[in-house]
Amino acid sequence: MLSRKKQAFVLFARELSPVTYKLAKKIQTDVSEHADFYILSYREETNLNKYESEFKDCFYVVSRKDLSEHCSQYHNKYNDTAEWKIMPGNLDLAQIVFTSIVSGYSYYWFCEDDVRFTSNYGSLVTAYDAVEDDLLCTNLRKIPDRWFYKNTYLSNDSVVPDKIGFLPFFRVSSSAIDCLIDEYSKGAGGHHEISWPNLLARNNLSVKDLKTYVPNLYTSNKNRLSLGWGTFCYFPPKYFVVPGTKRLYHPVKPFAAYVTLYKKYLLRNLSKIFN
Repeated sequence: MLSRKKQAFVLFARELSPVTYKLAKKIQTDVSEHADFYILSYREETNLNKYESEFKDCFYVVSRKDLSEHCSQYHNKYNDTAEWKIMPGNLDLAQIVFTSIVSGYSYYWFCEDDVRFTSNYGSLVTAYDAVEDDLLCTNLRKIPDRWFYKNTYLSNDSVVPDKIGFLPFFRVSSSAIDCLIDEYSKGAGGHHEISWPNLLARNNLSVKDLKTYVPNLYTSNKNRLSLGWGTFCYFPPKYFVVPGTKRLYHPVKPFAAYVTLYKKYLLRNLSKIFN
């Protein structure tokens, strides 16, 4: 069994609100015997709000300045221009920088703040204690023909990428992080949902779907770009989860954000119908 000091559980949140504060407290309590808990934010404001201050000893802010200091050599992944954006596809740089700042762990769990697990997060961590794969993620699948970012992939050889993952929730090994740092430094790049699984696989590191070991962990439709109406998808948003199901849910939004995003979803589908 992996010891607590060999694992970090990182909640990835832009900022803590009353809702995400409660989520952070729950996760911190749930994983306390299994992993060290941290909160990671990517933003320019380094001062902590009243909710974040309770986590001041484990709250880390990665800013654009930090990316410039740590990632300037990733020429096909990061550039220090006003046009460069961390989204979509470059959030992994904040996570990689975090592992450089908070080093020494064998595995890092990353959980975005719109992910929910409808049981004890500690039990989820321990379900993979005997698993040594370098990347565990959701919805590992063949690259859909109409996937938006398939042409972003860059590598140092002629191997054609053949898979993508979905990374709002995943576990990654320190060996995998070292590999990605090396590949990015040599010129690899692309949206992290295509670059991570393919760069790791071609370096003989193991990439698996979380459902390989816990088959009922989430539901989705891998034949749809949005991943369908399952519990863990890209779109549409969710407001409710089903307690006690021991499943991952995404994206779970507060009411106002849920309404805004769902209106967008409905308008998109109406537009398809009438056009």
